[in-house]
Amino acid sequence: MSEQSWSGLSKQRRGQLGVNTVERVVLKEWSSRWQPIDAHNDDGVDGLIFLERGGNLTGQIIYVQVKCQQIKPVENRIHVQLPKTMGEKPTDPWRRWERLVGAAILVHVNPITLEAHWVDLQGLPSEQVTVDVPLDQRFNRNAKIAIAKLCGTLHRDIVTKKIQTVASDFPHLRSKDHIQPASRRLYRELNEIRIGTSDHRVVFTREGWRHITRPGRPELTRFQSLVLLGVIRPLLAAMTPHDLKRQPTPHEDYPEEYYTLKAAVIFPFRQGSIVKIVLHRKASDEQNLYKFHTIYEPRRRKAIAGKKGTPSP
Repeated sequence: MSEQSWSGLSKQRRGQLGVNTVERVVLKEWSSRWQPIDAHNDDGVDGLIFLERGGNLTGQIIYVQVKCQQIKPVENRIHVQLPKTMGEKPTDPWRRWERLVGAAILVHVNPITLEAHWVDLQGLPSEQVTVDVPLDQRFNRNAKIAIAKLCGTLHRDIVTKKIQTVASDFPHLRSKDHIQPASRRLYRELNEIRIGTSDHRVVFTREGWRHITRPGRPELTRFQSLVLLGVIRPLLAAMTPHDLKRQPTPHEDYPEEYYTLKAAVIFPFRQGSIVKIVLHRKASDEQNLYKFHTIYEPRRRKAIAGKKGTPSP
């Protein structure tokens, strides 16, 4: 399309050209679903992307605003003005996209070349009225993985097995002793626990205790593992051997095999979270016997929606 013919396009036609470009990428290159939103209902969102994997919905939703304008890049970025009003009402870009559960992105489409680039819209300063779209963030097949990560982990948390704990699961937190010796007593009492009602067993060795309390771990991470010792019994009781997930090892001849068990845990004294237990064994070990390695919250540095947050100093 020549620049002269582009200049004759109405705003509505340019907008539809941009939406069509995004839809083509989603349907053809992402093998996912695109749901357009009527202009009078868009509120800064032109469409929704429902991600699929293997022909099935993953539960991840991406809200998309499309801008189809001819803008000259500056320092390898496209400077896009955000709308100051929505209809007759003033609008706050940060509030509009930050409240969405899922990802929210802006896709800029060049009306001449139909090249598209994207940028994350969540986390913008409340006073920001413009956004810079990097030219190295092409909206194409390769962008799917990066954008999917913006959705967080809520879609996985919803289907994760739920575990309800009670106050009696945490005697070491109610003890008058310091948490470390109280936790050590609880750890010794764990001894050997079956996974559900199966013959798969988990033993708790000195090696496991030394690992979660080793000086090289950050102090708060050690504290977290001690607190979570109370989760071990109810979590293992609710699992089956089919829940064990084999983890990759450095090479095929690596002597240790590592497995994980994961659950969404509800606590009697704090907000719930995802908790993961790591087990290990050698190929030469007794069949169906595992050793405890560690317990932790894999998403401890992420926000409520499971999105990456700012790490603690």
